[in-house]
Amino acid sequence: MTFEMNGVMTPKVQVRLTFVVSPISGVPSPSQSVKVGLGAAFVLHTVDVGAGPNLEARARHARRTVLPPAAMTGHTADDQAETVLLRLLRGSGSDGLSAIEPGVAHPILALRRTDTEALCAALGIEPVRDTSNREWPGWRNRVRHELLPLAGDIAERDLTPILTRTADLLRDEHELLDQLATAIDPTDAKAVAAQQRLWLLQGQRNTWFCGAHFGAGFHEDGLQAGLAVAEQLGGLRRPWRVPNESGRIVLTARTAEKLDEDVLT
Repeated sequence: MTFEMNGVMTPKVQVRLTFVVSPISGVPSPSQSVKVGLGAAFVLHTVDVGAGPNLEARARHARRTVLPPAAMTGHTADDQAETVLLRLLRGSGSDGLSAIEPGVAHPILALRRTDTEALCAALGIEPVRDTSNREWPGWRNRVRHELLPLAGDIAERDLTPILTRTADLLRDEHELLDQLATAIDPTDAKAVAAQQRLWLLQGQRNTWFCGAHFGAGFHEDGLQAGLAVAEQLGGLRRPWRVPNESGRIVLTARTAEKLDEDVLT
């Protein structure tokens, strides 16, 4: 397939359209006009999703098993905004709220869903519409058709650009904190002292951080930091009590003292 940009022909590249059908898909096989019109090869996979909870997640995993490693997906900015809200509902931290990672694997992540529909109309292509995106009672559908429109109505604005920008900001901040934590030398007194003050960033500009960078970089450190942040934000305590429950991470003296007081009481 050859592309023309600004009158200049680019080298030929091989394009293959891969379509995956799962039990929750409500679509027929794409019409021949799609692949012929684009001049691309076409592959159809039918996957089986085993029994268990979270059908959407299991179907997504089954889809990934048949896609090649370098496959590009058609996620848009609207999908990004929905993912931010979904992960917010699940209590994700800054890493999770950064949502879908921009890059080669998601080439149209900056486009809106309406942009893709307009492009198909301009090319004379009838989009393949999955009825499960509207009829299946999953979390994403409810966020897409209920929560996001309601939140936009309350805010009196289109929230998709705001949510995608929030994801970008949180991704940048999370990467910065990881870089700072990686740069800490345990034998460097100044660096260790800086980590002692890291918790003071909490709440600045209504932003809270949690991660392994508050401790020695292990998963357990990230878990303790997440629990400590959740307790300070929500005003609730975890249902278990153990001495020195935040001992793997560096908190401010007052925060640590308050947590210990809650344990003793």
